[in-house]
Amino acid sequence: MGSQPLASGASRCLNKASKEVVGYTRAIQAASGSKGAGWRWALALYQLMRERGIQADSLCFSSVVAACSKGVQWRAVFDLLRDMRLLGLVPSVVACSAAISACEKTGQWAQALALLARMQRWGLIANEFSYSAAIGACGRAARWEQALRLLDALPSASLPPDVISFNASISACEKGSQWFLSLWLVKKMLDSLLRPDVVSYSAAIQSCEKGSQWERSLELLGELRRSSIRPRAETWGALVGACGRGSQWPLALELCRSSNAQDFATGLRVYNAGISACEKGAQWQRALLLLWDLSRLFPLSLSLVSYNGAISACERSTSWHVALQLLEAIDRAGLEADSITCGAIMSTCVRAFLWERAVDLLLHTAQKEPSLVDALTCNAATLACERATQWRHILDILSHMQSWDATANATALVSAIAACTQVGELAW
Repeated sequence: MGSQPLASGASRCLNKASKEVVGYTRAIQAASGSKGAGWRWALALYQLMRERGIQADSLCFSSVVAACSKGVQWRAVFDLLRDMRLLGLVPSVVACSAAISACEKTGQWAQALALLARMQRWGLIANEFSYSAAIGACGRAARWEQALRLLDALPSASLPPDVISFNASISACEKGSQWFLSLWLVKKMLDSLLRPDVVSYSAAIQSCEKGSQWERSLELLGELRRSSIRPRAETWGALVGACGRGSQWPLALELCRSSNAQDFATGLRVYNAGISACEKGAQWQRALLLLWDLSRLFPLSLSLVSYNGAISACERSTSWHVALQLLEAIDRAGLEADSITCGAIMSTCVRAFLWERAVDLLLHTAQKEPSLVDALTCNAATLACERATQWRHILDILSHMQSWDATANATALVSAIAACTQVGELAW
């Protein structure tokens, strides 16, 4: 008879503890659904449970893991999985998939593969989400070989590859600059009676851009259009970029017009790629037209990348006066020139035999923004002076390089020697 009150009391305690866990779990799930720092609230609630001696169950742990995964907190996720194992709990497939997803978002491919292997040891059967996230993690780290191995392992896990897993693999090949494999995977999708989507084609076209395969990128554009799929901003940008890399600036310009950019993201990506294509083709007038079109379509949208591309186009055609005007436009737009800007302007002055402007620009830059002065910038200035046999200015630049934190290299020294030799001043 005496044991009945004890059993009843224990039962009430368990019920109370169970209700507390349920309450905390619901609060954690609510925090997980909130935007921003929802994962912080979820972790704080979990820590409060531990301080109060309330043991979380599998569902509660899974909820905290899901919240941290959304917040891209992969270290916290793995700490939670460790806590589960210490309590003798086996993480669910959902919790493990969420953990692998956190690894995917941060490119932690080794941790993703390790967790996938642990799932097998724990007797868990990984699902398509687990594999796709692991493939994605490999993709972000450009580990295309591991991504393809996981894709090949899907059938043996009774999981036929789907569009998501193929897309993650194509993206991995794109990041690993494996354009041929990207195209092969698109073909394999079609052979598997899967319909490539905009993500598939975009990743494959971006891969072709990196491989300078402009013909194949245009073939993919044709397939994309036949499938009635609307290209994305990065798709148009990659198409224009591929043509630019292949020295096909007329095609690049045609694609700029075909993109019919209506939004800022598409316009900036496409027009910057077009300007870069004109730069590679030494078409500075057309680069300026694209720069003007971009500013007209999207006022105040011009970035330093846009200006740098146009300046580089002027550099190739020795249009120094336009390059200097663009430098002034950068200043008026409230942008700060970087080392690419200074290098292109300096190189333009060298090509146009404008040693005085080159030296003035170098000294002005060193006074205004010393961090932009590097060995390449100084080399360009010394080369301009060498062509004009201005050996004293070269020696002056060499003497200042140390104070500018720019180490004199062989190019600068050769220019100095060549200029001094021409006028017989080797006594320095």
